[in-house]
Amino acid sequence: MARNLLFQVMYVAAFLAAVSGAKAKEPVLVPSCGGTFDLCGYIEQQSEKLRIPYTYQDVGVFQDGLAAVKIDGKYGYIDRTGRVVIAPRYDLAGRFDAGLAEVFIGKLAGLIDRNGKFVVEPRFGRVYRFTSDTLLATDTPRMPNVDMAHEIDWGPTLHQEYTDGFGLYHIEKGWISDKRYYVEKFDESSRGPIWASENELKDAKFGLLRTDGTWQITPRYRSVSQLSNGLAVVRGFPVRDGEPALFGAVDETGELVFPLKFGGIAGWNGQYASVRKPGEENRYGLASRDGNLLAGRYFDRVSIPMDGRLPRVLEGNRWHSVTPDGELVTDERHGFVHQTCPGGLKLFEQHGFLAISHPKIPKPLVTGQATSYLRPSNHRVCEKHLSLRFGKDQYKVITQDGQVFPPTGWFDNDVYFGEETALVSLNGKKGVINKAGDFIILPVYDSIAEERVKKPVAAKENDIGQIPRIYRVRQDNRTFWIDAGNNEIDVYEEEPTQSEREKILICGKVLQRFEKNGRWGMKGPEGETLIEPRYLALTCFKRGFAWGVPFDQNRWCPITPDGKETERSLCRNYIKVTDGMKTRPDSLSRDSFLNSLLWLRAQLDYAQGKRLIPPRTLSTSLY
Repeated sequence: MARNLLFQVMYVAAFLAAVSGAKAKEPVLVPSCGGTFDLCGYIEQQSEKLRIPYTYQDVGVFQDGLAAVKIDGKYGYIDRTGRVVIAPRYDLAGRFDAGLAEVFIGKLAGLIDRNGKFVVEPRFGRVYRFTSDTLLATDTPRMPNVDMAHEIDWGPTLHQEYTDGFGLYHIEKGWISDKRYYVEKFDESSRGPIWASENELKDAKFGLLRTDGTWQITPRYRSVSQLSNGLAVVRGFPVRDGEPALFGAVDETGELVFPLKFGGIAGWNGQYASVRKPGEENRYGLASRDGNLLAGRYFDRVSIPMDGRLPRVLEGNRWHSVTPDGELVTDERHGFVHQTCPGGLKLFEQHGFLAISHPKIPKPLVTGQATSYLRPSNHRVCEKHLSLRFGKDQYKVITQDGQVFPPTGWFDNDVYFGEETALVSLNGKKGVINKAGDFIILPVYDSIAEERVKKPVAAKENDIGQIPRIYRVRQDNRTFWIDAGNNEIDVYEEEPTQSEREKILICGKVLQRFEKNGRWGMKGPEGETLIEPRYLALTCFKRGFAWGVPFDQNRWCPITPDGKETERSLCRNYIKVTDGMKTRPDSLSRDSFLNSLLWLRAQLDYAQGKRLIPPRTLSTSLY
């Protein structure tokens, strides 16, 4: 889906989620994982109280009152009380939608009802409900992924990697079309029709496909989106080579009610949309539901409030509200006071921008959009220094007692204070200021970073046992260390103590890995042997399994909390042995299995003091 369409979809999804959450009577339950064996349960979204205990190997989100959970390696469903309502017997399980859910038995997918009864037996690669008796299905198998942290996604999409397309399958009549369609959702499930293309993503041309395989709207659009507030954004094809593809919108019937004449469309609120001028990325207009451009022209920016106020446009340095007939009037919230602080600081709106005044300031400071700066959660605004943005790479800081720094010019960065200091950039050079706005390290460095080391040479502890701050700086292509007095110092890190190394062996705060005769096991909370020492390497528990390499296997095998291995058929050649989603182990071998084994063995050796340095962890962002 095009970037412009993705923006529109994300915008609408966030709005609908907010509205849905506001109307919900029951507390929202969201997945959460933790505990000794890193199992999963549910917490209440607002209070973060644990509502369903950490007892599942994997959990999905609640939809239609049910959620998929993994118990002993199989998926079933629970209700909001945690009661199992559909026994765990599936290899993968999706969300319920319109009373049906897609589930997998091995490589094959079928549909079940809320009683767990198969409405469609597992025989497809993927299968989705189109209407009450017609399905969208493909024979291309999808192998269940044992690493999935969530249930399978709903909905056919071009972005799934299938070698074959989808076809229409009637529950009683069987296949009623060839399996040639690549599809996107149009309306809610079971209502039809659906966006479909007979060409794959790079050559896609979408139309609206009916349940009987005939076209309601013949293929004509390059990219499409789902209905939102009764309209769906579509993008056509360029009329001539070198010209941009233009955007419009269709209604529930597929009729083009929003002409293909804009460079992009975003921000539906049911009445208005933000549109982009073709060929100009930074010129925006405000369009009514019939596609007419209000005020007949484009502006610097457009804002569409979700609280019932009139939409706004930015022209020059002033925001205006726009009436339904396109007239520009004074911004509705001009002069609205967001907050008045005890020290005299006042935050208010001035022609759509955030303004800050104080008795010590001759005139208000006017910064960026008020709506993007102040939120209900920002309740500590009167307790801290405020970093304000005035333009690209232009920032000032104002204190609660009305001090502004720098007094002239701008900082180049958004300023965040730690306990007493902040790193700042001024005219491209880096330094450090205190809360009075004074430079304790002058801005003369190309880069600066506060570092944490255990025992910096030449930095003595102060009277309360603290080690002074030190900074790593770069100047004239040389990197070195300085203290808070701007004195260059030498720095080293003290070797970790035995107890610090041994923390690596701790799992879930109460379990501990141990070695015996070159084999690894795990002890329980009372020091009892939980996992016998018979593994070449052993991980901590993740989602209810620890992974170990048995001495007679060249594979990682899962181990349950009672210390027993599961079926050897679940063993695999590779597992993730580093923490963090965007990390990977250093390359110690070209073989993926051997590399993961060698890396974890090196980490365990380091924890025991058999290795001087730990194995490196690399960022996957380097790929």
